Amino acid sequence: MKKPTFSLFLILTLVMGCSQPNRSTNLFCSSDQELTLKTHQKKGFGLWMYFASLNALNFNDSARYDVIVPSELTDISYAYEIVDIYIQGYKNYIASGKEVNKFWSNLISESKIDTSNLLSYKDNSICIIEAVKGQDTVFIVDQNNNKDFRDDTIRVWKELDPFTKDLVKVDYRIYNGEEYVTSSNWVNIGLWEGLKQYLSAQHYTANFQIDTSHYEIDIFIQDCRFNFMDPRIAISSQLPKSQEAVYESDIIQLGEVLKLKEGYYRFASLTNDGSLVGLIKEDDFDSQIGLQPGMIAPNFKGTTVNGHSIQLNDFLDKPVLVANISGCAPETYQDFETILKKTKGNLNIIGLEYGIDNDLGGTMIDVEDGLNNDIYKKYRNAYSSYNCYLINTDGRIENRFLVYNWMPNLKGYINK
Repeated sequence: MKKPTFSLFLILTLVMGCSQPNRSTNLFCSSDQELTLKTHQKKGFGLWMYFASLNALNFNDSARYDVIVPSELTDISYAYEIVDIYIQGYKNYIASGKEVNKFWSNLISESKIDTSNLLSYKDNSICIIEAVKGQDTVFIVDQNNNKDFRDDTIRVWKELDPFTKDLVKVDYRIYNGEEYVTSSNWVNIGLWEGLKQYLSAQHYTANFQIDTSHYEIDIFIQDCRFNFMDPRIAISSQLPKSQEAVYESDIIQLGEVLKLKEGYYRFASLTNDGSLVGLIKEDDFDSQIGLQPGMIAPNFKGTTVNGHSIQLNDFLDKPVLVANISGCAPETYQDFETILKKTKGNLNIIGLEYGIDNDLGGTMIDVEDGLNNDIYKKYRNAYSSYNCYLINTDGRIENRFLVYNWMPNLKGYINK
């Protein structure tokens, strides 16, 4: 009897190994319709250094719960950061006497919140104290979250360095969809323009294999500090090695699609603690409507500040730029006017702002106006937004970026 060749043995091994996904090692095959990736938490920003958010620390003289502090400290004040804002939001919502709406029902069905075990404020917060020690004003973070500051490091206030490696590790409890687990975050605390601020400095990665292709993704949250309310991912293994940070066009939001060698995979889910990523294979990317580059741009109806009714199709004789600006960052008004001047004649430009009644140029839309709910939900969906969407004449999203970064992203449309 002839013995099987090594090549046949290798093929059988690959087929058998691909017959069932192996989540523990993130091994999958192209026939798998759903992938569940196990992630690894890492210190620092990774590729996301330009997208982190500063958060103010508000100190008060009264404590919300009892803690133990070192005896040599005087003039103590307290600041708190909520770990899981879903828990606090749900408790406040129910306490107001309202019935559970679709938003909370979805969170419960997605295992983002355990309504049978809502942690108390004490167990769902991190405490930071400020005090005087000798001649210095100092602060202490309850790093192991045991409500006892005697075993934590005393630090003197310094200017916040966004790129420092001297980060503070903080432990906390968080719901992972099945149970509460202990997790950690790294924070950077200091003074920024005279204000006491902190910066979350963590990210997650996942290495996985589909058939013989290897990939790595980075996962990040920008505004929420501990639980993953609004996550972003990027395929870091496909970025140039010289690229130190991820660009807006590389970022995939929840519900959007990763383009891999084996096909398109929708970023379907992320557990509340960031430990598991869910990807679902998509068969027809070209027909999808959304704000991701390559997708069909959502059509809209709206009314300008001058009272004219418009829709997207009215503007597709040229590429269209939908630009969000905000009075919370007044410099974005100048950015918008500069874009109009520098690209005059090359783009049809639509500006979206909340509560604006003056025409800055282009086509200006007040998204506070009830007549503009359609475009608000599709292209802004926030009080303040700085996102820009470039739409080609075929009605597809060509690029997206923050309005601050208009120059490199619109360089092909700038008049010489």
